[in-house]
Amino acid sequence: ILLAPLALNRGEPSNAIELLQIAAPYDLAVPGSWSGFFGNLYPVYVRGTAYLAAHQGTEAAAEFQKILDHRGIVAMDPIGALARLQLARALTMAGRTDKAKASYLDLLSLWKDADPDLALPEQAKTELEALRGRARLAPPPRALAILVPRPAPSRAPPRRLPRPPFASAARQPP
Repeated sequence: ILLAPLALNRGEPSNAIELLQIAAPYDLAVPGSWSGFFGNLYPVYVRGTAYLAAHQGTEAAAEFQKILDHRGIVAMDPIGALARLQLARALTMAGRTDKAKASYLDLLSLWKDADPDLALPEQAKTELEALRGRARLAPPPRALAILVPRPAPSRAPPRRLPRPPFASAARQPP
């Protein structure tokens, strides 16, 4: 399962799909933990992004819909919201524009109170407007870049950590 994102980053979506087929029988298995239910449907999410990268919109939409259909497993995992965006992109790719618009609107209603500095809601608005105007959509960014959005760079100077006491003075024998 861990090799699939690497294959995607190398531009080999078909290899990623093949690697993830091994995990398909266990897609809905919930190991559970005391820390919550995070990461349970990541193989499904990565498989969906691989289908998107392979320009197989219908198959990608089925994977992202699987995530949305099992919200109890997803719980508060960020892939629940990200799957909505990817579903809209997959439906657009598959030519199902009415359902894609509905998915974009669903996502934007979910994120209506989001931090205004987040790039994903703005990107979704731009893609929805392009879809409404029937303009040609730019290809989505690399599929896995959306898996974990990077925070904006901090303008504060880097914090220096204090040196350990043994680093500043030579140890003396007892």
